[in-house]
Amino acid sequence: MFDGCLLIVAGAIANRHLRGLPESITCIGGGYISLELGQMFSRFGSQVTIVERGPRLLSRYEPEISHSFVEVLRNEGIQVLTNAHQTCASDARQVTMTVEAGGRQRDLKAVRLLIATGRRPNTAVPRLLRNSYAAASSCTDRCRKDT
Repeated sequence: MFDGCLLIVAGAIANRHLRGLPESITCIGGGYISLELGQMFSRFGSQVTIVERGPRLLSRYEPEISHSFVEVLRNEGIQVLTNAHQTCASDARQVTMTVEAGGRQRDLKAVRLLIATGRRPNTAVPRLLRNSYAAASSCTDRCRKDT
């Protein structure tokens, strides 16, 4: 359905599928990955719109951080839509997304669609390190008892 128009974030940006700088890009998601990549594309010269279904960007952080970041993005010319519900359609050259936000319905057109939703960092401590921590802790406890 999205042949040639879809750019997916899966672990890292799929740069193999991106041939040149897109004229426009719509980013779905309000987390740091979407914001960082959206800002990068904007600074490179793409027209960027960020669409978030929740009430604000960076919802896991304090509201002040979210509001400050939105101000920075808008000052850089990035369109930000929150509380947005969307449906998509595409043809061979662009993605058209119908978005309802703030009681208004509008059509967003872009050459590329960036989907950056539901990403979580892989920060689990590997088994080898867990065992090392346990051994170090055990050694520290023994040393304290011996002195």
